[in-house]
Amino acid sequence: MPLPGRGRWNRAQAADVREQDARAAILLAAARAATEAKILIRVDDITFAAGVGRNTFYRFFRDPAGAVAEARLFAAGCLVERIGHAALTTRTPRERLKELAAAWLRELRRQGAFAAALYAQGTVDDSVERVRRSLAEVLTDILEEARRSGVIGHRLDSSRMAISVGAFETAARLSLSGAVSERELEETLADVVLRSFR
Repeated sequence: MPLPGRGRWNRAQAADVREQDARAAILLAAARAATEAKILIRVDDITFAAGVGRNTFYRFFRDPAGAVAEARLFAAGCLVERIGHAALTTRTPRERLKELAAAWLRELRRQGAFAAALYAQGTVDDSVERVRRSLAEVLTDILEEARRSGVIGHRLDSSRMAISVGAFETAARLSLSGAVSERELEETLADVVLRSFR
């Protein structure tokens, strides 16, 4: 929802609702700014896109880097929650991997600019590491079951797990760019993960 612009607040709304709307608009503008190929993101870039003044920006954030970091943290939290609650109800490890990939890709699409900011320009921070740990936990559960049932032979070592998590991150970038269909990515992720441990 676009904000009414500087000095044009809807006074019919409660102050806390206006504050939440302003903060949400700033975070979205910061996420979008992070995906652009700019070396430096300025406060004016964010405030103009958010439709708020500088004072409103500084009420919530010290600098643009803080706003971008919080936007990335928001995206990470949503992805971790989705991964943790993915209803992996299918029976075979391959189908469970495809189900996890589908949940992952749906959440990326739902997050839009926030997910794009999380995976923009190859930046790795605490937010990305949080998502990596969550993915590794879910993948470990699926792959331990696959190993017990004889689908894979290799033990679950850190290098193969890093490759598998990296495949999900690559799929995120491909999905967000629109370069590959989600259905194709689901199949590919299941193949890459299983082949890494065969």
